[in-house]
Amino acid sequence: MSKTFIVLLVVIILVMGGYGVYYFTLLSQGSALNNQTQQGAWTDPLNATYIIEGKHVTLANGQAEEGTIPNQQETKVFGDPIKGDLNADGVEDDVLFLTQNGGGSGTFYYVAAALNINGQTIGTNAISLGDRVTVQDIRIENEVILVNYIDRHPWESFAEQPSVNKTKRLIVENETLKEKPQEVILSATTAESLALQKWGDCTKNDCSKFSAEAIDAKDGIWYVAATYDGLRDDSIKAETRYVMASYQDGSWSLGPELIKTYQCQPGRGHDTFSREPCL
Repeated sequence: MSKTFIVLLVVIILVMGGYGVYYFTLLSQGSALNNQTQQGAWTDPLNATYIIEGKHVTLANGQAEEGTIPNQQETKVFGDPIKGDLNADGVEDDVLFLTQNGGGSGTFYYVAAALNINGQTIGTNAISLGDRVTVQDIRIENEVILVNYIDRHPWESFAEQPSVNKTKRLIVENETLKEKPQEVILSATTAESLALQKWGDCTKNDCSKFSAEAIDAKDGIWYVAATYDGLRDDSIKAETRYVMASYQDGSWSLGPELIKTYQCQPGRGHDTFSREPCL
């Protein structure tokens, strides 16, 4: 076998090998491209249409403006979208915070989802978190969206800093974002029992009527309000005590008393319940 023939054979083998590597690379890239297309790799939650308070809002680069000053309403994406499968189709979707400001002092926070449906971005309705709350983070666990944020007590004004930690649980059904029903509910009977354990019932020497109610403050937060009416007091006719209830290890318990509101005796101040003292 001549030396020239051997060299020629080696060249042919190298060329064929090079073509093989090039062809395999093209196939791999094509497969990856096809897979990305099927998974909606180019969907964009920052340029989608969402439904906020019943109105369609279309974002461009994460924001939208409607109307003119001073009545202009501005919608913006707050923070970065979080990816995860929301509808069990094996494709990643997005969840994001949205804010709306209508020119006043309020800033309203929402949560919305951007679903990847056949490679297209489908924005959902937005769920409200409230006005001037403090948003923390979003997690996705087993197709359930967990939204952590800080709110205020129902009786607090917007001048007070949010201090109540809440977690909103959301799910997607038929391309609609919905709140997941609460797993534990505080009943009126349990609320009354807890209040009696904490403060006791009326006696003939202090008041004439005791009542208690459970207050659902949403997203896992419950309060108990206990009212003592017919107080044997020259100034105060009735008072209501508010306390937060928590559920742990299968039972409810009450925290420390948060506030009291008062209803005054005739001629001694306000005749509706207020935090202001009676005369």
